[in-house]
Amino acid sequence: MIARRVTAGLLGAFTVAALLPAAAAAQSPTAGPPPADATAGEQPAPLVATEGEGTGLWVVELAEPSLATYAGDAAGLAPTSPQVTGAPRLDVDAPASRAYLAHLEDGQDDLRAGIDDALDREVEVAFEYRAVVNGLAVRVDDDEAERLTRLPGVAAVYRDVEREPLTDVSHELINTPSVWDGATGSDAGTRGEGVLVGVIDSGINPGHPSFAATGGDGYTPANPFGTGNYVGVCAPEHPDHEDICNDKLVGAWNFHPSAPDARDDDGHGSHTASTAAGNVHEATATIGNGTFTRTVQGVAPHANVISYLVCSPSCPGTSSVAAVEQAIADGVDVLNYSISGSDDPWNDIVDLAFLEAFNAGVFVAASAGNDGPGESTVAHSGPWNAAVAATTTYRAFANTVDVVGPVPVPDGLTALPAVPGSGPAPAADLEAELRDAAVVAPGNAAGCASFAAGTFDGALALIDRGDCDFSVKVTNAASAGAVAVLVANNVAGPPTAMGALEDTTIPALMVEQRSAAALRAAGAVLTARVNAATTLIENHDWQDLVEGFSSRGPSRLDLLAPSFAAPGVDILAAGAERDGDPDQYMVNSGTSMASPHVAGAGALLTALHPEWSPAEIRSALAATADTAILEENGATPADPLDVGSGRIDLDAAGRAGLVMDESYEDFRAADPAAGGDPATLNLPAFVDGTCVGTCSWTRTVRNVADVAATYTASTTAPDGFAVAVEPAELTLAPGATQEVEVTVTADLAAVPLGRPSFADVRFTTDATHANGRAVAPSHYPVVVTPREEVPPSLSVTPGSITATQRPDETATHTLTLGNGGNTDLRWEVYADEELRRPRGPVTPVETAPATPGGMLATDGAAGTDAAAVVPEREPDDAVTQTLTHSASQAIVAGNTIACSADDGVTTSANSYLRTFTLADFGVGDAFDVTQVEFGVESLTVAQDLTVALYTLTDPAAPLTRANLTPVGSATQTLQPQRQTLATVPVTGTIPAGATLVAEVSAPDLSGVGGFWPGSNRAGQSAPTYLTAPGCDIAEPADLGALGFPYVHLVLNVVGTTEAPACTAPGELPWLGVAPAAGTVAPDATGRIELTVDSAGLAPDQLSGLLCLRTNDPRNTLTTVPLAVTVVGDSGLTGDAEQTRLTADGGPDDRLGNTVAIDGDTAVVGAAQATVDGFGASGAAYVYTRSGDGWERTATLLPDGERDWGLVFGRSVAVDGDTIVVGAPGARLGDSRTGAAYVFVRDGDGWTQQAKLGTADVRWGAELGQAVAVDGDTVAAGAPGEHVGENNAAGVVYVFGRDGDTWSAGHRLAGSDVTTFGNFGTSVALDGATLVAGAPNTSARGVFRQGAAYVFTGDADGWTQRATLLPSDAAPELAFGTSVDVDRGTAVVGASGPDLDYVASDGAVYVYEGHGDAWSERAKLTSTGAHVNDRFGWSVGIDGDTVVAGAPYRGHTAGVDLDKGAAVVFVRDGRGWTQQRTLLGSDTAQGDHLGTAVAVSGDDVLVGAPNAHVGDVADQGAAYVFVPGADAPAPPSITVEPGELTADVAAGDAAQLELSIGNAGGRDLTWAIDTTSTLSGPLRPAGTGTVVESSPAATAPAGSTDSWSSPAPDPAPDAATDVADAPAVDAVRLTHSASMDVVETAVPVCSSTQTGTTRANRFLRTFTLADFGIEGAFDVSEVSFGLQLVTPSADLTVNLYTLDGPFEYVNLTRLASETISVEDAAATVLSVPVSAQVPAGATLVLEVSAPDLLGVGAVVPGANAAGQTGPSYISADDCGAPDPVTMESLGFPDAHLVMAVDGTPREPVSCALPDWLAVDPASGTVAPGEHATATVTLDSAGLTAGEHATHLCVTGDDPAAPVTAVPVRLTVGEAGEPDLSVETFDQRGIWYGRLTWTGVDADRVDVERDGLVVATVANTGTHVDQIGRPRKGESFTYRVCAAGTDTCSAPVTVFPRGEIRGPDRS
Repeated sequence: MIARRVTAGLLGAFTVAALLPAAAAAQSPTAGPPPADATAGEQPAPLVATEGEGTGLWVVELAEPSLATYAGDAAGLAPTSPQVTGAPRLDVDAPASRAYLAHLEDGQDDLRAGIDDALDREVEVAFEYRAVVNGLAVRVDDDEAERLTRLPGVAAVYRDVEREPLTDVSHELINTPSVWDGATGSDAGTRGEGVLVGVIDSGINPGHPSFAATGGDGYTPANPFGTGNYVGVCAPEHPDHEDICNDKLVGAWNFHPSAPDARDDDGHGSHTASTAAGNVHEATATIGNGTFTRTVQGVAPHANVISYLVCSPSCPGTSSVAAVEQAIADGVDVLNYSISGSDDPWNDIVDLAFLEAFNAGVFVAASAGNDGPGESTVAHSGPWNAAVAATTTYRAFANTVDVVGPVPVPDGLTALPAVPGSGPAPAADLEAELRDAAVVAPGNAAGCASFAAGTFDGALALIDRGDCDFSVKVTNAASAGAVAVLVANNVAGPPTAMGALEDTTIPALMVEQRSAAALRAAGAVLTARVNAATTLIENHDWQDLVEGFSSRGPSRLDLLAPSFAAPGVDILAAGAERDGDPDQYMVNSGTSMASPHVAGAGALLTALHPEWSPAEIRSALAATADTAILEENGATPADPLDVGSGRIDLDAAGRAGLVMDESYEDFRAADPAAGGDPATLNLPAFVDGTCVGTCSWTRTVRNVADVAATYTASTTAPDGFAVAVEPAELTLAPGATQEVEVTVTADLAAVPLGRPSFADVRFTTDATHANGRAVAPSHYPVVVTPREEVPPSLSVTPGSITATQRPDETATHTLTLGNGGNTDLRWEVYADEELRRPRGPVTPVETAPATPGGMLATDGAAGTDAAAVVPEREPDDAVTQTLTHSASQAIVAGNTIACSADDGVTTSANSYLRTFTLADFGVGDAFDVTQVEFGVESLTVAQDLTVALYTLTDPAAPLTRANLTPVGSATQTLQPQRQTLATVPVTGTIPAGATLVAEVSAPDLSGVGGFWPGSNRAGQSAPTYLTAPGCDIAEPADLGALGFPYVHLVLNVVGTTEAPACTAPGELPWLGVAPAAGTVAPDATGRIELTVDSAGLAPDQLSGLLCLRTNDPRNTLTTVPLAVTVVGDSGLTGDAEQTRLTADGGPDDRLGNTVAIDGDTAVVGAAQATVDGFGASGAAYVYTRSGDGWERTATLLPDGERDWGLVFGRSVAVDGDTIVVGAPGARLGDSRTGAAYVFVRDGDGWTQQAKLGTADVRWGAELGQAVAVDGDTVAAGAPGEHVGENNAAGVVYVFGRDGDTWSAGHRLAGSDVTTFGNFGTSVALDGATLVAGAPNTSARGVFRQGAAYVFTGDADGWTQRATLLPSDAAPELAFGTSVDVDRGTAVVGASGPDLDYVASDGAVYVYEGHGDAWSERAKLTSTGAHVNDRFGWSVGIDGDTVVAGAPYRGHTAGVDLDKGAAVVFVRDGRGWTQQRTLLGSDTAQGDHLGTAVAVSGDDVLVGAPNAHVGDVADQGAAYVFVPGADAPAPPSITVEPGELTADVAAGDAAQLELSIGNAGGRDLTWAIDTTSTLSGPLRPAGTGTVVESSPAATAPAGSTDSWSSPAPDPAPDAATDVADAPAVDAVRLTHSASMDVVETAVPVCSSTQTGTTRANRFLRTFTLADFGIEGAFDVSEVSFGLQLVTPSADLTVNLYTLDGPFEYVNLTRLASETISVEDAAATVLSVPVSAQVPAGATLVLEVSAPDLLGVGAVVPGANAAGQTGPSYISADDCGAPDPVTMESLGFPDAHLVMAVDGTPREPVSCALPDWLAVDPASGTVAPGEHATATVTLDSAGLTAGEHATHLCVTGDDPAAPVTAVPVRLTVGEAGEPDLSVETFDQRGIWYGRLTWTGVDADRVDVERDGLVVATVANTGTHVDQIGRPRKGESFTYRVCAAGTDTCSAPVTVFPRGEIRGPDRS
């Protein structure tokens, strides 16, 4: 099934914070997976899929810089960036700009053409951006957007989402008159003359006095474009021309796709524009029942204005970017943006546009958000923006409320201010009883739920603010009879005007928080009067409070946000025209209203200081802001997370002395995702969210005073903090700069850890400006979150490397090193030999005297205190290790369970246990425990807790109290605590090879308190156990089996052990490791690249142990096991036997987008087919096998339904006579929820039986995106369905059939699937097992890694049993893109893995298991892959065949052909091998063969939805392949001779030739094996061992299933062994004393209501050694008894090996066969099955019977004749997911009749002795050819006699993976060595040349005249220098085996001749 990322969100509604409740905080955008159309070797551009309601547009950004940022890098094009040109602003009309714009236009034309080509259609372009961003906004779907990331030159692709608009101006508060009147440092005064202010908002009311050509003060602004010239719709040439501009309002634009014109129909845009730059004028406004005349004006009333409409009412991001683009072109100086945003500035396309506007010289003010007062709700945190918080003013337009009874009226209850909302105003005074909702409707004080009828009859309702919209409160009160509503403010300060009440029917007014408290405190039934008159009320207690709605920090980055604050409550300003009258005013509140105050302030400073950069303007406003602000409660001083640097003060800003500047380049480089650090930016604040003891910052300040000035630093800080400034005093000339360093040192014992603390750095000066006015001081907030020093904590992902690759390939794997501490982690790769130290005194070695030629010194650059990279080692070889099964150390509240007698108020006695088998952690020696750490979710009283250590007495026996041997314990008193990690010192030594058990026990605290240990749901590698006597759990029980699989206990054991045998870098020739050492900073990651090179390697298992030595005190040594399987490859590719399936469709039908096959029936979907004129209505086609071919026999269409976008045929499934077709665009009623359609075979045709759907899913859930069917069960995925708060988390619905009737069953959701995880994108069914994929979930915190989930079903429903995750976790895997399952094997496709942070080829993961025990068995990758061919996009499995699609495969000469392919893998005893790659014989570029795959028996069905049929483009096709039909024979090895023999004399050698031939049809790869132990024929020797299992099982509580022995039908008394006896050379393994089947009580899991049996598995174990079998064992057949089968059943025989306790997780499947049995009774069946059991293994035979609930029964055959090993059973429905003995269930006489026949093999060692050598040792032999290897047999050093071994030749011959050749070398007895001596002279010096044979020694002594003159290597020759002998002088030589008396006969020589005398005979 194709993965499709389904996104969803709520459409943003128009909001003004004080008028509506705060919206949810914006979430960070997410990046999408690598796109499909990747070019080989290229990294796809980022896909930023911002969450929220999408508009259908995506912004495609090009890599070339925009006009605003171009630095002149292109030849022939001059730079345009103001930071390069030095211009104060970007001039879009300059020649360089025009030239570069033309260049960009050409590039965008190319991009447009490239998009059209890539998507094969003409794509709508909504916006073109060149001044900023440089890109296009195009309308494409999510999948198409992913494909665009691969186009040449694309830098990023951003999803467009809807944003929300978030206003008399409080000039007295922000001291605007100081700048207006010239009370500045330069005496210059300004009201914004010559400054152009742009407002991006909801448009403008052009007829309003605020925007008249001439203001009320008579001032007419100069038009920057020239009088009468305007931009936007005001320009006469504009196609939507509107005559609405003048020399004040010089332009208006409309960028919203649905807005009819540029006018404001809401008021928000007019309000913000007039606040920033509205004319001075007298405003007459009607508010409530009052009419008020006030002088109003904007902060910069003489500035010009351009309006950019982007909201109507929501605000698409693409429209906002277009507005920024245009604003730069229009030459604006200031932009205001009062619209929502995010706290992710480097990924938010609007914020990035603002960054480029910053580079163009534009100052940007933006609202900080209305989501307060919660932490980290701030938006627009980009440090180039001014993010503005909202503070209060001191006046309100309000009615008053008087209490009139009972009398006397208490003081303080009259003239209470009450601000009217936007609904009906009181027509007259309203007097009525006041009823408090908190009293009359307890629990509904906020009025968000309906009130009982009559609750407020005739009364005034007092209702709390908060929790829901104001309109909901008022409507609920009115429905309950209220005559008016008083809303009690929930924060201090003035009451605010409530909006969105126009449709309500009664008056609603807001009263102060303290007024409401006073009314409630009166205690009596009050009568109150709401006075109809609205008056202006001023109260200075109201001013300068942070408004409650104002969003707060901290930012998720080290940035101060908000930047600062401005008034934003009850702001009177312009509104929208109503009923033809433009003179309208509104009183609004929100950060929307605060932001334009800052925009206006920026305009004033721009006019005052045109040379200042936007960053300097921002810093001046920040450094001079007023900090005397209170929080919303009116008492607590506001901190920098509330108001940033404070509320702006233009009086001080106009006299600023110091400013800070920053550059576009530095802002770009600070992106944390690119390794940047925002804390290093030159910003007017010092922020560190993870300060450990000391943190520091460096800043550069510039003196902008017009005189030299000396600035002195002072600091304020809380107790425990020391703030130092260096230099503490600086004297600067005008314009001079100075670097300043600020350092904070925190006493971690005296400050609150983990919470922000605040300090302030202030620079003051006595200097005055030249005009005598004081230079304003500057202050800079310090926000530090102290963290306790946490030692480095290493995490390694993945924890092991398990990979498969073929010979002569190179694969790279990445280990990601994380550091969970806050100090540097130092690590090195090492081998244990490097750490070995002497065990005793060291032998001294003398050296030459040292004579240094100067002073010895260390590296001067390092300094004397420099820390080494590699940590200092401990004084011995012991290393500290922490053993844990916890995937996460997080403690999740409310997750743990405990035994309790009072519903969880307190707890009874509970003990929690974990087991740790040392070998599992690579611990090969004893383990000395030093401490145990465990999580504490909650401990409510001080209590002694006990930690105990045990070992399992018998590791193979169950975990019971009787099987525990105490090792150590400790008790410690813990104080009450929550969500902590407790550490208890405890000691004990765990022997090597043992299993450690750690237990944490709490006593009975009933009625006293409670203890719940800490846990989470992140995953665990072994179960958590519980004992609780009070809950009848006396023995340790798996919490998963108890029904709590999500409780994963956090428990770690810390101890020391000997360093393991580690692999040194370079030790393994196939492994490369780089780097070998490094440092990982806190919260950072490091990487180790492991390169596996299988060049020259034959198929084999490669292994190693990589060890990392670190300074992590809990894990000084971390091991990473390496296991690489080199597999053979058949080499098959190309045109397998195939049949092409087509239909008579049209273009773009996309036949083959999905496929399914079962036997002789194939189904192919064409979801985009046009049917009856409806585009993408869809169809499905049925094909039936006809002889050797296939013919189309039916077209499936939904009965009576045709619809645009129905996409019927998006998914298909078939099982026998049932076909299911998914249509995710189908309607159910008025909602497009999606559906699945069931068709059944009707003779030769097909009839629709049902339409499956549910009203429980939302519009856009896409039910039917994936479907599966098995019998009477259908599963349908709905990946777009919301799950709780998680949008598009996805669900799967299961439907069941009863007769012809279908009903909706269970709604399944994967555990912990994240937002947009898209669970249900893929789904598969096999009997009672369901697997579903969620390819986009961030599993276990890994971004968009994906996951797959296993469920099992029974009569009670479906239960999640396991989560499948890849062993090599990595972001962007898209794991779960496709899934399939068959008989206990599940396959999961991951079509977009990014293991090394580069594009990858994809992978398919294979899992085996059942129930909750599943384990990864293989990771399949494909030969011939290229980058992003999307291997794994589709998968299918049937038996031992897996097929995976790679629809974008096909690459040549740098061109992606995207023909596609499917790859077939087959399983044998050695694992999985790629059989062949399937290619269509006529596929063409872009066909995408492999988009869908399915397999049934020998047939593979593959879809190619973009295939052309004739001249019809993209009609699509499918192909039926028979991959093995034309397969050439596999390699077949021959080795001759069959035996190598040689007879040699002692010391001699012989050379023999070995011929390796290939009689097969494919290349043979061979090598000499020097490590394996093989087996040959051997007779059995006996019987023996018992494998212990889980304790006795009981059915889950409430279950209708139980263990029983169903009475069989009458049968013969016994059935004898009808199975054939084993062959002559074979043996039979059996524990059965008799093979007779007799009527006896046998336990089976069956229904207590119907007597029919459930799914049961019957097992026996056979340990080879117990039968005297030392080598391997070749199984040929199994036999088993049956007491009863009725009426019929498919029984599956499985063979496994067992490694560990008898649990399914420890089983590895060897083979599987399924047989059909009908009406059997008292019989023994034999089933041929082939498998090789490794030497020393335990074989497990399982006979699996299906669930026959309500249908029939299967009872195994047994007797009571005796057995030598237990009989086992497993049944999920009766509480036995793992095998239990039948005896433990009360059936001691149930002895299963089972046997295994096969042939043993004798053990053969392949290790080569030193006397045997082979050259060459490996090679390749073509079919029909031979290779020759020379075998050398050397007797040197061997004793006389026969020496024998085996020479093992491995190869990829599947029938003979290893051939053992016997080798025999016979060495003769050693004779007397033979010596000859020849003398010769050279220049008068004589020499003797000795030659000898027969000396059997490594070295020889050369004797001359009885003295040893040399000891030399036994080479057979030596030259001895004699000297100058006299004539007649003789010399006698011997050669002897060194140090022995074994010598040659003496030989005497006369070099100069013998002197002969007379004959003396």
